Amino acid sequence: MIAAAASAELKRLAAFGAVGFASFCVYLALVAVCVGAGLGQIAGALVGFVGGTIVSFFGNCRFVFRAPPTTVAGGRFLATTMAGFALNLALAWTLTTLGFHYALMTLVIFLVVPGFNYVGHRLWTFADRD
Repeated sequence: MIAAAASAELKRLAAFGAVGFASFCVYLALVAVCVGAGLGQIAGALVGFVGGTIVSFFGNCRFVFRAPPTTVAGGRFLATTMAGFALNLALAWTLTTLGFHYALMTLVIFLVVPGFNYVGHRLWTFADRD
């Protein structure tokens, strides 16, 4: 029973990673399109963030948590995502202030923030699911 639950959680984590990668690809493509169209990097980052977040929400609903894309889930998803973004900025500021090299800072953020987001989505955004 424990092995089955662990296996299911590992599959969910793998799906979460795959959805995250797809979201990143959409983000990157939208930034490139905006920059190529002369809109600039800031506009590209905004458009990319919105597009990537939309892909992430629907991908997590469909493939990770098997939940319908409701307004409540959307609000919770956005709140969790923005909390993850705030954590990202707080870690970046703290680690930079402490003198960490940007590559190590990026690695720490890469390891911490997706884990935070996963736990938030698992325990709150989609808590009524399995």
